[in-house]
Amino acid sequence: MKTVNIVFSGDEENTLIMIRNGTVSAGALSSEDYDQLSPELQSEFVILAETITVPRKFASIRQGFDPVLLKQLHQVLLAISDEDRTRMLSENGWSWKFIPLDEQSQVGIRNITEMIKHTESYKDELSR
Repeated sequence: MKTVNIVFSGDEENTLIMIRNGTVSAGALSSEDYDQLSPELQSEFVILAETITVPRKFASIRQGFDPVLLKQLHQVLLAISDEDRTRMLSENGWSWKFIPLDEQSQVGIRNITEMIKHTESYKDELSR
């Protein structure tokens, strides 16, 4: 009987190190992180599969939030300049851009939510 063990490496750098030194046979990281690798490093790996595109981080607002304030917040976030983002990266290590959720991202979030529900029910079945 073959088994698969799952190891959580903690971050993308550890994942790549573990693959390169043979500690694990495969690993996962975001396409964003993969795209930041040098072409030489990318050539060391084979992409086995890709998932749907979903936002890695997102802001959410509670129900009943004042629509006027929400519109103002939205405008402020959209107005953050590349210069501001560069400054935030150098000061805090934050690298991000506010992009309103498009339909594809909303579908991706709904799909992931469903997968989580199925995973939770599967774990419940295993624990019985």
